[in-house]
Parts: sequence; C-alpha cells; structure tokens
Amino acid sequence: MLMQPDAVRPLLANDRGQKASHRNRFEQLRCEAGAELDEARRVYERYRNHHGLGSVHLNRGYLHLDSGELEHADSEAKTAFHLGEEKSDYILMARARLLDCMIENARVEEEIGDGGEAGSHARLAHDCAQEAVELARHTQNRRVLADACIWQGLTCCNRFLDDLESARGCYDEAIALAKSSHTDGSWEDLETLKAKVLRGGRVNPLLRAWSQGSVGDKTLRQITEQFADLIVPKVWEQEGRKVSRVASRLSMSPKKVRRILSRVGRRKTGPK
Repeated sequence: MLMQPDAVRPLLANDRGQKASHRNRFEQLRCEAGAELDEARRVYERYRNHHGLGSVHLNRGYLHLDSGELEHADSEAKTAFHLGEEKSDYILMARARLLDCMIENARVEEEIGDGGEAGSHARLAHDCAQEAVELARHTQNRRVLADACIWQGLTCCNRFLDDLESARGCYDEAIALAKSSHTDGSWEDLETLKAKVLRGGRVNPLLRAWSQGSVGDKTLRQITEQFADLIVPKVWEQEGRKVSRVASRLSMSPKKVRRILSRVGRRKTGPK
C-alpha cells in the first residue's frame, strides 16, 4: 500500500530535523574538542613537551580529516612529524606518517584530480604506510605497529595498487599484533581490511580456467600474450608507472612493455 503525499511529508520533515540535529551536535562536539586541544597546546608549549604537542597536532589533523578538510589535516600531520623528528620520537613520527597515509587514501577515495593524479596519491599513501611501519618497528609500541600494518594493507587493496598478496601479509601481521593491543577504531579498520582481503580473494576467471586446462582454441603464444596483458599493467602500477622498472623486474624489453600497455589501454578505452 502506497503512502499518500500528505502522510510522507511529516516523515521527511522529521528525517531532515534529525539530520540537522546530528549535524549541530557534531559541530558542537567538534568545537568542544577544538577548545580542549587549544588548552592542551598551551600547557604542552609551557612545559616544552614535544610529544604532547605533537599529539595535539595529530588530533587536530584527525578532526580535519573527518570533516574533509584535507589540506588542513595535511598541515597538522607535517607539523607533528617535524616535532617528532627533532627529538627522534619514532612513535610520534610513525603516527604522523600514518595520518599522512589516511589523508592520501581519502584523496584517492574522493577522486581528487584526474586518474593519473589519483594514482600518485595512491602510491604516496603506500609510501607513507611503509614508512610508518618502518618507524613503528623502532619502538615497542605494538598498537602503533598494528595500526600501520592495517593501513598498509588497506592501501594495498585500493584500485590503483590492487596488491592483495601484500595486503594479506599485512593483515596476518596486524591480527597477531592487535590481539594483545587494540582500540575500537583500529579493530574496525582491521575488520575492514579482512573484508577487503576476503572479497578480493576471488581468482580471475581466465586464470581459473587456464589452471583447469580450459584454453579453448587458443595457442600457447596467444595465452602468453593474454597473461602478459593481465600482469604487466598491475606491475606497472606497483612500480610507479615506470616502464624501465617494469622491464627490469620482468626481464623484458621496454619496447614490449610499452606495446602491451598501449594494447591494454586501447582495449579499455574502446571505440568512441
């Protein structure tokens, strides 16, 4: 039974009222958090506590990230990293790079810029996650290391890198670390990574068919060419879109790499 328009309007008005109430409450909490961070900053500056001051900048960065203010979040992360760098505070530096990774992933998800620019953000996110892991390994803080592994895995799952094998390795390490030390937020991130790894575990239908000996009427040369069309673009993305690095890694000529990328690109684009 369909609801009449007059009956729907009060429901819509109520829904809008609830959304407005949630937004107002969020802004109120955000302002309160900002005021508390201002007070904390003054205290830490008075006592020259670099770690506490860095944490203030990181928390400000997370607030900006939640609000979609990525440039401001980026600035706070850089300030926190420099504070940690001055005192060789590996925990603070790792947390700052972790925030950098989240910011770059947000830029990828929001598709800021064209495809090439979004791809560079994806690779930068991966570099930041890798650095966060390396910095965290200099500490005894298992939670920071677990968070870094989780976000390294999440970054490996994005549509530009699509490196599920590395993501699974990150998940395995993160789950071992997170069992003894985790927060609700990091546990949710770990569950997200788990879902992505499991969902991405499906084997390409073409590869599955070949593994079962189903090749149709194709020759070995044709199968080899198809396999190259699947693999080379993936390696190209992982190697920062550098033809020379792909050629070196796969022991093939740069000319052949370019030819495969050109062929695959035309197939994806298709006729106008």
